[in-house]
Amino acid sequence: MGRALAQVDPSKTPTEWARVVYPHWKRPDTVSLAAAADAVTKIDSVAPGFGASTVGLEMVGLEPEQIRRVQAELRQAQGTQAVDQLIGPRQTPEPPQAIGGGH
Repeated sequence: MGRALAQVDPSKTPTEWARVVYPHWKRPDTVSLAAAADAVTKIDSVAPGFGASTVGLEMVGLEPEQIRRVQAELRQAQGTQAVDQLIGPRQTPEPPQAIGGGH
């Protein structure tokens, strides 16, 4: 691992790499995505919000960057929903109608 990192940026020392590279350990046994999703769904049914939590998303196999993106999108959707509740949903304008009806 050290040699691979040295090829990426030879100017960094192992100590500097240790500050930015984190291990992401996974379970040694193989759990299918369906089984993991089922477990998260069951936990979420008794602990609402668990499915969108970092732990819940890790359980279904998402990587840290994917978890950050999912949670950012969920926050954005919640913000949009809150604004819609305050001022009403945004309405998309109707497309203009053709005048004269001919081809």
